[in-house]
Amino acid sequence: MNMNGSSPNHFRSSVLFGALFLIAAGSIQAQSAADTIAFIIKNKKNDIQLCDDLYNLGNYYRGIGESENAYLVANQCKSIAENIHYDKGVYNAYSITGNVNVSEAKYEKALAVSREWYQLAFKKHNEPEMNRANYLLVLVLYRQGENDTAVAISRRILEVPQLTYDSVTLPKFNTLIAAVALRKGDFTTANTHYLEALRIAELTHNEQLQTVCLSNLSMLNEELNNFREALKYQEKALTLALKHNEILNVGLIYENRGITYQAMAIPDSALYFYNKALPIFKQLQSDENIAIIYDNMGEVLANLGQLDSAMYYMQLTKKQFILIGSKDSPKIANNRMRIGQTWIKMAEAKNNKSYLKNALAEVLVSKGIGENEKIQNVKMNSYWTLAEIYHKMGNIPNAYEYLLKYNNISDSIRSISLTEQIAEMQTIYETQKKEVEISRLNTEKSLDAEKIARQKTLNYSLSAIAALLLISGFLIFRNVQNKRTTEKQFAILEKQNAIESMRNKIASDVHDEMGANLTRLGLNAQQLLQSPVIPEQEKQLAEKIALQSKDIITGMREIIWTSNPANDNLKSMLGFMRQYIDRFFDGTNIRPVVNFPHDVGEVALHPEVRRNLFFILKESLNNAIKYSGSDRIDIDFQNESENFNLKIKDYGKGIDDQNKDAFSYGLRNMKMRAEYIQSIFQLITAPGQGVQISIEGKLY
Repeated sequence: MNMNGSSPNHFRSSVLFGALFLIAAGSIQAQSAADTIAFIIKNKKNDIQLCDDLYNLGNYYRGIGESENAYLVANQCKSIAENIHYDKGVYNAYSITGNVNVSEAKYEKALAVSREWYQLAFKKHNEPEMNRANYLLVLVLYRQGENDTAVAISRRILEVPQLTYDSVTLPKFNTLIAAVALRKGDFTTANTHYLEALRIAELTHNEQLQTVCLSNLSMLNEELNNFREALKYQEKALTLALKHNEILNVGLIYENRGITYQAMAIPDSALYFYNKALPIFKQLQSDENIAIIYDNMGEVLANLGQLDSAMYYMQLTKKQFILIGSKDSPKIANNRMRIGQTWIKMAEAKNNKSYLKNALAEVLVSKGIGENEKIQNVKMNSYWTLAEIYHKMGNIPNAYEYLLKYNNISDSIRSISLTEQIAEMQTIYETQKKEVEISRLNTEKSLDAEKIARQKTLNYSLSAIAALLLISGFLIFRNVQNKRTTEKQFAILEKQNAIESMRNKIASDVHDEMGANLTRLGLNAQQLLQSPVIPEQEKQLAEKIALQSKDIITGMREIIWTSNPANDNLKSMLGFMRQYIDRFFDGTNIRPVVNFPHDVGEVALHPEVRRNLFFILKESLNNAIKYSGSDRIDIDFQNESENFNLKIKDYGKGIDDQNKDAFSYGLRNMKMRAEYIQSIFQLITAPGQGVQISIEGKLY
């Protein structure tokens, strides 16, 4: 799955161009790019349409891997666009040339295209094209492995304010940051940026970018073993890929579904989706993907005990990798490892130890790749499997040697207890080795048959001890990991309880201390107002003090309410909101229409959601009463399952250029609060049509 998305408009123009291209091609199956260009020029409506058609043709050639034809079309497009001063045509030619250079790993040429592209866009003050040129730059850096630089540039571009938000290219920087995070194993950052890109793609109806984000989110959830979530994302991505006839993406999604079901130990479903992906990759002549499908099918069949069929598919993968000259070292190493492990299973199933030699040859290849390429997981798997093979062959010294290598490379993830067990195993092995030597010296004069019998007995003892220690070591390691997980969960729970206790204490102290003092202040002011000896000027001051104390008490009640954890539920929030609305509009000519659910039950509510929703309500009502001129305001709150929707609508003047500045700070503040609680903020307004604010999100 690539990280590039395109807009719906681009897709529609591609469809129109596809029809034109089919007419041009007619019944000729192998028509040159030059002939196709000539046909398009001959049938052009105008030069601008000609440049757009050439751009679509260049993207077509790029998509099917015909790089030379793509270059030819891009150069033709650029030449015509420069002659007619059609900047968009020049930018599109840069896009084709730059991306073809990236796909062919011609990174210096791609960087040169990016610089030229950016300079022209900067000269023309064209922000979206500057973004496209910058995305080509960070894509090259990503492909070259300069991940930190690519992320730093992407973050800087996302932070720069845009005159008009570029919803086509900017989300791609989010997907790149997410891809780097995923490569580093930082699933939290990857998830955040994929979800942000998906949110923008959904708001702007960019369905190609939605497909990319959904597919990557499915793979991310696979890594986290959230298989049900992964399947949901795959289903949505598949629907969009089929809708837009993105054949390669359809095949990749089928393959991912197979991998997910394989991880869930549902082999029938895994094989079903692998078989759906296979003909698509064959149609596209995607040899490497075909090889990967064969390898995955082989692994599923091996787990089902169908070893001959499994070996057939794995050997197909091996031949395919050799045939296409694949340079994907991890995949080649994993294939040879799987073949070796299948030979081990066949040796056990058919009671034929000669298969172990075949297994040894394959796993040694995998080991060599892991050591040469410094791929840690490949080295670990090969060392462990070699120890198993040598153990089954009766070669205990070699088995022990590879077990030590496995232990050394996995120290960071193993417990101290397991290390001690391995050390104990070494001591036992050395002791037994000496005993074997003494026994051999003492029995040199004995019969050959008796010497062989003793040697076998000793070897069996060593093998049993080694196996027992390995099993006990892994059990100890698992228990240590479980204990650490439990301790972490307990610490998190204690921290949460401490926070809740502190919030409760703060609310209580504020209520007891501040409430009593402010109430006395208000009473003292009232006494001054009623005193006949106080001059009129001082009475006016006392009246102000009384009113201000009431306002402070009201504000304090809101602070106490937001701080008290006992109010972290939907029923409390809606009740408090209703009281606030009644007090707010008391004495005004505005009629509030409140539509809240009557019986919400015991629904938990995150404290930050409760707090920020209340302040959004306050801000919107304050804006409405100050600027709208409406005599009616509707406040509607709905909840379903874990989701909520709050709408506040007035029927006043709406937002126009004259009162735009008055609203801007409050709207920005409300939007910021909505984003803080990961909710969607929407504003619908027009001059004379009132203002409607909508917030959608999750309760917890």
